[in-house]
Amino acid sequence: MAFAPGAAPLHEVMMSFRATPSAWASMLAAALILGVLLGYAVNLAREIARPRLAGALEAERVTALPGIAIIRGDAGRRRAVTDVDPFRLAYLSVSPAGNRAHSIVLTGDDPRIVAVIAARIARAAADDARATLVLDLDLERSPVAAQYHIRREPGLTDAILGVRLWREVALPIGASSGLSIDVVPSGVLRREADAMHRTPELDEFLGEHDFCIFVASGARALRRAAELMPHLPTILCVHEGVTSLGALATWRGILQSLPLTAHGTVVWAGSMQDQNL
Repeated sequence: MAFAPGAAPLHEVMMSFRATPSAWASMLAAALILGVLLGYAVNLAREIARPRLAGALEAERVTALPGIAIIRGDAGRRRAVTDVDPFRLAYLSVSPAGNRAHSIVLTGDDPRIVAVIAARIARAAADDARATLVLDLDLERSPVAAQYHIRREPGLTDAILGVRLWREVALPIGASSGLSIDVVPSGVLRREADAMHRTPELDEFLGEHDFCIFVASGARALRRAAELMPHLPTILCVHEGVTSLGALATWRGILQSLPLTAHGTVVWAGSMQDQNL
């Protein structure tokens, strides 16, 4: 390579650009700051494009439903004596003192959150000496079986089709703790069981329990609940910082379109690491 007269050789030019340790540190710090700013910008752009739930008040505003309870990350751990158990609060909101028989529907986008809230409300009802039943209408994902670590079949679909008796598919979950909690898993999704209708056998089985919880995570499961048990009070379970405002508006429309009684919202404000019973 030819150089202009009087120009320094190429290796001398490259040597002059050799960075000192302090210069490398400055460049590394600048790169880290740039990365943080870039990440912040990306998250901000996502939030602007798809805003997410900021808290219980926003859930009330978007859904036009009253807030029932807020579940923090430490809701399953030891609380101060003056604290109120949010799961018991949700239970009492649909089962006031003196009302021994009641059924509710729990719904929402995240099947894990809906299932764990259902399990904890069931525990609150059983602590109140009520024979409690949890039925899973989410045939696609079977969140109740995952929550209780049980098999998904035989389950609800087998009883709906008359293959098994309702009592045969019910599992006594709370017996070891002295609590009366029966669980009916979803069973395997079958086309002929997707359309559900109330039967005398189901009414007799439900009548054996004081408090029944229908787990209907997802729009399809919620429509099954409306077909099977119309006009039941329905609680929408949402996740703070995760559920989008668009999804909340969609749920509001779904609840208004179905023959169910929208009761209120329960806001999960913890992480999914706090979901275990």
